[in-house]
Amino acid sequence: MKAVFLLIWITILFTVQLKAEVVKDIQITGQTKTKPWALLRRVNVQMGDDLTPADLEDLRIRVSQNAQYILKSFKFENGILKIEIEDKWSIIPVPLISQSGDYHMRGVGLFENNFLGRLETLVPAVAWTNSGINYLLLYNSENFFSSNLGISALVVRLNTLSRFYRHKVVQTEFESRTTAFEVTPNFFYKNMVFKTGPIFFKKDIVQINSRVDQKFEGAGLRSRFNIKFYEQLDTLFKGYFITSNVYALRPKDGGDTFFHGKVEFVSSYPIFDHHFINFSENLGLASAKTFFYNFSEGAHEGFRGYDGESIHMQRYAATMLQYQHNVWDRLYAVAFFENTRTVLINPIYGGAHLNENTIGTGFRYYLKKISIPGINVEYGYNIQDKSSHVHFNVGLKL
Repeated sequence: MKAVFLLIWITILFTVQLKAEVVKDIQITGQTKTKPWALLRRVNVQMGDDLTPADLEDLRIRVSQNAQYILKSFKFENGILKIEIEDKWSIIPVPLISQSGDYHMRGVGLFENNFLGRLETLVPAVAWTNSGINYLLLYNSENFFSSNLGISALVVRLNTLSRFYRHKVVQTEFESRTTAFEVTPNFFYKNMVFKTGPIFFKKDIVQINSRVDQKFEGAGLRSRFNIKFYEQLDTLFKGYFITSNVYALRPKDGGDTFFHGKVEFVSSYPIFDHHFINFSENLGLASAKTFFYNFSEGAHEGFRGYDGESIHMQRYAATMLQYQHNVWDRLYAVAFFENTRTVLINPIYGGAHLNENTIGTGFRYYLKKISIPGINVEYGYNIQDKSSHVHFNVGLKL
């Protein structure tokens, strides 16, 4: 009997080995900027690797997940891996134009997500808001040191004027002025990225109606995890991804350590040829109901029943179901339903608990040769608050 099991095991092992094929050569064509070695480092494949059919499909999906190019063809024949791509535009001036209720932003940035052809991101940007100047400088390389090790750095200044309404009446009005710097080494493996590193911050709060100023300054640790189970399509994607962000922050004056974490699940699937169904679930929890590192939202998916940067929460759960109907080329009509459960921070509406539903519609135009959102015009109606919210966005948003 043992001999029979041994024979079966040898047969299975031999069969698996027969299915695997050695990569003898790799041919990358069609690129005008992307460096072949950078692409191979990103997807972690090289000559001499053994590829089973399952490995090959996993590799094809990893190649398709990069937003810097469009995957035109992927073939593996007679030991030769052939990848044809079409590079998207990368070094371009990008408008930063947003309007949602009283909140507005006007600015411009330089968006380069294929820096030196290395599939790295470099974004300097500057914008003006109701509350002064905003700026951002971001560098991100998921494979700077090797296929698995990279680094990112961010310097950002965000000023926002927030007005929280209930039934069209302003309940709270304040300005938030935040400056932060962070450096996060990352570990990249197949479809997963884990980042963690120090963050330094300074945040001032000015309450307009009471003229009470609050100042926070300190340092902490930020960790981020992202896993992708999707395939990039011509405009949107097919599948889902999960992202989590966790902060541990300690004020300079030695007060209590604050914790701030959120998890996001986002999915997108094509139906009826070129139309899409989107579903997302967002969860967030902060350790205190104060202005210090609370969650500030509004005008984003899951929060379109509120003006931009108007709702400030200690914890939340936001569910979104959305249908995108292809009207013409890359123009989509959007219809959505959102349920947002929140616990506000104490300075906002007494820290109330809200459970509100929003329905809405709009239009989106996706750009083919640029890896950023195009033009969004959307309308959301908050059923419980009986309030209307129009959101307009062109290009990036800080």
